[in-house]
Amino acid sequence: MRASEKTKRKISTLLLAISLSAIVAVPFSTASTDGWQKVGEGTMAYQGGVTYKSITVESKGDDFRVCSDKGGAYTLREYDPGTNADENAGQKTIPSGGGCKTWENIGSFVDGTNNRAEFYVLTASSSGPPYVKLYD
Repeated sequence: MRASEKTKRKISTLLLAISLSAIVAVPFSTASTDGWQKVGEGTMAYQGGVTYKSITVESKGDDFRVCSDKGGAYTLREYDPGTNADENAGQKTIPSGGGCKTWENIGSFVDGTNNRAEFYVLTASSSGPPYVKLYD
C-alpha cells in the first residue's frame, strides 16, 4: 500500500470516529425535541408532601411535550381561572433517569379569548424537585 493511500485511510478512519462521537454526545432531551418550540422550563415548585408543579404555559393545542431530568408519572393539567376546575389531560411515565413524553391530540383543551390552552404538569418525587422543559 502506498503512503498516500495509508494517509487517506487514516484520515477517513479519524473522520468516521469524530462523526460517531458527535452523534453519541448529543443528549437524549436535545435529540428528541427537534421541531418543537420550547414554551417554558424550570425547576418544579414544591406543593407539599412529595408533589411538585411546573410553571403554567400556553399551547396551541396540537401536541405537548414534557422533558424532565427525573423519572416518574407526570400528569398534564389544563389551567382554568376562577372557579372552573382545572382539567386532567392525561398521565405519562418518564423513565428513571429522565427523558421526554408527548401528549397528542389535545386540541379540545384550547379555550378562551387567546385561543390557547394553558398547561402545567404535576409529579411526585421523593428525590427533590425535577427540572422540566415544556414544548408545544
